[in-house]
Formats: sequence, structure tokens, C-alpha cells
Amino acid sequence: MRETSLCRRDRARLSAWTSGFTLVELLVVIAIIGILVALLLPAIQAAREAARRSECQNHVKQLALGCLLHEDTHGFLPSGGWGYSYTGDPDRGYGENQPGSWYYSILTYIEEQSKRDLGAGDTDDNAAWRPASIKLHQSPVTIFHCPSRRPAQLYKAVLAGMAEQKWLETVAAQEGIVKADYAANSGDSLYFDSWPGNGTTSLWLPSSYDAISNASERRPVKWTDTSNPDSKFFQTGVMYYHSELKLSRITDGLSKTYLLGEKWMNPDHYESTGKNDGVTFTLGDNQSAYTGYEWDNQRVAWQKDSDDLIETHQPKQDRAGLNPYRDPAFGSAHVGGYNCALCDGSVQTVSYDINYEVHRRLANRLDGEVIPDGAF
Repeated sequence: MRETSLCRRDRARLSAWTSGFTLVELLVVIAIIGILVALLLPAIQAAREAARRSECQNHVKQLALGCLLHEDTHGFLPSGGWGYSYTGDPDRGYGENQPGSWYYSILTYIEEQSKRDLGAGDTDDNAAWRPASIKLHQSPVTIFHCPSRRPAQLYKAVLAGMAEQKWLETVAAQEGIVKADYAANSGDSLYFDSWPGNGTTSLWLPSSYDAISNASERRPVKWTDTSNPDSKFFQTGVMYYHSELKLSRITDGLSKTYLLGEKWMNPDHYESTGKNDGVTFTLGDNQSAYTGYEWDNQRVAWQKDSDDLIETHQPKQDRAGLNPYRDPAFGSAHVGGYNCALCDGSVQTVSYDINYEVHRRLANRLDGEVIPDGAF
């Protein structure tokens, strides 16, 4: 009898050990895990975004240092280039003679000399220059992009109207080219790119502006910010059309003037071509990173329109449904503000809620207006 009782107890214990969890217990455990994941996921995402923002700030810093090294070497900041019909040319040096963008001019100073040298000595020979030009425009540069927005890869574009290097039009449309997420400060302009405004030049640019190509020099005729009183509404930034700006001409102070920053975009257009098909149309990102003076690589903080009405171009967070066409503002994919560099090389995060007048003053290098403490 006693033996039988012991066997029963052993069998009961064995049954308890092998029965496992009940369905209710499993559901409770799964529910707890789900709650923990839901609580942790925002924190993980915030940590990742903080890391991406920090990496973006580092990109801004490297680009700013490249600009300052350019100024230290040549005596002036990189030029904005000649306009949307032109791109980088290795045989035209630096400054006003360089048709390409400020990005192209700083390649040497951000450890990308090999890209800057592509095609050097071959620009008068299309057979040799063509593959070099294509290679340049299809070699992504990591620091040209904000990691919160999009990776450094090729993006299709519409380069209609190229005056030179026409082969890039087909390559850009079919295969893609290098683009960029940052823009130089063009000031508080009346209008900021090289387009004269449907021929009504006086509405947009000083009367001294001449967009007709000078064939003997293979570049548009230049004008400076001292040639016409009205030009104060146009070339008040630091890198602009045909510019060769010395740091000494930034009379408002290097620590109180924007150098460059993130550009605002519509998330719907991150990978668009810029083609006007009613869906992907955007003039703020339809060109190459190396395209001359154009809104893809230049932004403003404030401008007057053709009717002398004030338009504010507040920095803003990327948001679907908005189009950067005719609104060349700074901005980013980050929450709260965008990263920018000042002309002393320091990097700041500018709030989207910054006072519009302070924002305008920071973009103008010579207005003499006071920047209040704590502006950022």
C-alpha cells in the first residue's frame, strides 16, 4: 500500500513538471513583452534620430571647414557658380571663373581631390572628357547628405538646358546623378537663382545684370554687389552668383552670419526627378550637387517678391504636401530645427520658430543689424 502511494506522488510530480505553460499564461507573457516593446521603441527611435542628427551636424561641420580652407587658400569663399546651365569644370580653377557649385569647389578641401581632378586637361576633348564628367556626377559623397533624410546614392534628375556637358542630361534622367541636402547662404535676396524672371529682368535683378553668355570667356557676364544700389536685395549672402567673397567683407561678424545649412524639402520628392508631371515637380532638388548657382544648392532667409510684398522664408521641417517651388527656405527632416554653420565654422541648430527678422539678419552679411543674444 505504501509503495503504491509513493508511486502516485511521483507520477503527480512528473505530470506537473511536463505539463508546461497554459495558454492564458503564454498570452500574458506575450502581452507583457508587447507592452515593453511599445515603451522601448520610441526611446530606441529617439536614440537613433539623435545619432543621425549628430552625424548630420558633423557633415555640416566638414562642409563648413572645407569652405574656410578654400578661403584660406584662395583668399575668398567658394563661388556659387554660373547658373543652372553649367556644372563643375576641373580646368577653370576657382572663384568667378568656376562654373560649378560651391560643392565642386570644396572637393579638394574635404578629401575628395580625386573627384575634383576627374577630366583635368581633357575638357576640350569630348571623347576623353565625357566619361570623366559622368564618373564625377555618379560618385556619391557621404557628407553631402543628411542621414535622417536619404542615403548617399544616385538620384534621377532633369538637367534640361545644359550649355556644356550635354551628355549629362541623358545620364541624369536615365541613371541618376549626385544630389545634395545642404545649401549655401544667398542672403535675404530679392530673387536668388540665375533665372531672370521670364525676361522681366527689372522685377527680379538689378538692371546691370546680363544673362547673355560671353562666348569669348565661355561664361555669363558677371556683376557684383557694388555695381548697383538695388543689388543689396540680391547678393547679400556669402556664396552666390559669380562670387569671390573675402571674409573681411562679412561686416556683420563671422559668428553672426550664416554660411550654409540644411535645405528644406518635401519628403515626397526625396527621390523624384524634378520633372513637371504634376506629382514630382520640385525646383529645389532637380539638379546636380555640382550645378552652378541655383536653388538646389542655394537658399535664402527672406526675400521681396515682384510686387514689393514681403515674403518670409522661415526654416521649416520637411513635410509632405508642401512644394519648395518659389519657397527656397532652409529646413530639414529633424524635429525642432535644422543644422547650419556660421561663417566662423561653428555649427548651430536653428529653431523653426526663430523670429523671421532675426533669421533674415543672420542671412545678410552687411545690413548692420544687431543679432540678439540667444538668437538660436
